[in-house]
Amino acid sequence: AAERRITLPVNGVHSDLTRAEFKGIMVHGEFGSLLDAVFNSEAKADFHWKETDALGNGTVQVFAYRVPVEHSQFGITGSNNFRITAGFHGLVYIDVATYGVRRLTLEADGIPRDFPTRSVQITIDYDYVDIPNHDYLMPATGAMTVTRGKRVELNEMEFQNYRKYGADSSIRFDEPRPKP
Repeated sequence: AAERRITLPVNGVHSDLTRAEFKGIMVHGEFGSLLDAVFNSEAKADFHWKETDALGNGTVQVFAYRVPVEHSQFGITGSNNFRITAGFHGLVYIDVATYGVRRLTLEADGIPRDFPTRSVQITIDYDYVDIPNHDYLMPATGAMTVTRGKRVELNEMEFQNYRKYGADSSIRFDEPRPKP
């Protein structure tokens, strides 16, 4: 599946910057890497039921989880381009009717005191999207908050325009012709 990211206009003003040219915080992996970081068996996440809650029009079961740094795949790159791996904890909201993940929150643990990034929190909301003749559970919105010193940065995301790509093909085998 092809993924294309575009920058939405702010107050009607479009930007000519490419994604790589943007300054500030960016999240990668909202389509699967974050789920994998929590649910991969190597993460050894510790899950505990927390509560039943409402989310959108449905009921969800909320589970708290924690992944220790020694099993974590969650990386943070600081403004100095130095990268660390951090443990993390958060909540997973599971749809009672479909057992699908409807929300995932993540908060980094144990960031070293001398690292430029002080805290990271991510929330990704998932919703059912009609993609020709089938509903798929896809990321819908997200937010990442990063604290660097006394500065707090917020990156809000909206996922839209999902498409299904496909192709039809067939293979035909001809009978071998007898040799003359």
